[in-house]
Amino acid sequence: MIVISPNLVRNNDFVYVLDELSRAKFNICAIKKKKIDMLNLEYLFKDLAPKTHSLSTLEGEFNRGESVILVLEKTKAITEVQELIGTFSIKINSDWEKKKSK
Repeated sequence: MIVISPNLVRNNDFVYVLDELSRAKFNICAIKKKKIDMLNLEYLFKDLAPKTHSLSTLEGEFNRGESVILVLEKTKAITEVQELIGTFSIKINSDWEKKKSK
């Protein structure tokens, strides 16, 4: 499952993410546009908080609008999507700003 931030959704840049996933031969099984509140953040990122993500920092971004949630399918999907997107952690606001500028 991939969660695309409201910043990319608001700018309509999430279509470029969809295009890259399609080119990499991922099957998009489901797609939904939804506002993600703190309860949903806790559910989606519970295994990553607080090791790699700060929920309070993520909450500030996800309060800005709707997100796009994707369910992908492919053999070795997790390792291949990490190669495509990269891995990162967001523990403080400056981490989020650095990631957005890349």
